[in-house]
Amino acid sequence: MLDGEGLAVNASQVLAVIEIVSRSNPDNDYGAKLTEYPAMGIAHTVRLPLQD
Repeated sequence: MLDGEGLAVNASQVLAVIEIVSRSNPDNDYGAKLTEYPAMGIAHTVRLPLQD
């Protein structure tokens, strides 16, 4: 995972992820990432879809 400066951070130290769903690739946000974050030890995720 990357921090705000583009530096890698240890995923085990991340308590939660808040993510805005990409309009260009929502399948990735709702698909692969649903299993990737828990596999990294991140138990809590919030996804916010963009609205027109």
